[in-house]
Amino acid sequence: MRCLNSSSLAMLFINQFQDKIEGVWKIYEFQYNFEYTNLSQQRLLGFDLLTRWKIIPALTLNASYSYVDVSKTEGLRINTTSPHAATAGLEYKWYRENYDPIGKPDDEYDGQENF
Repeated sequence: MRCLNSSSLAMLFINQFQDKIEGVWKIYEFQYNFEYTNLSQQRLLGFDLLTRWKIIPALTLNASYSYVDVSKTEGLRINTTSPHAATAGLEYKWYRENYDPIGKPDDEYDGQENF
């Protein structure tokens, strides 16, 4: 028996802002200090891909991928931004009368952060 139920979603986004205040970690003589600073002008451009495949009626594969490009036009670059991120997981439902346990093992990947 082959099950072909699947769904996908794609989103594009762009965010541009001026005078954004964000907390950043700075090091002064081997000591970390958290300070607020003006990031001035930044642009975030990216996309998200989400998909869900029902392999058999009780087993579903979920996957997602995100990409974001941060363009610094003025000021400091936004912190802790990883351009690539992906997740994948399986969802298993065991159907019995009055009993519906669900198992969801998953994994996540975050690319190297660009500071």
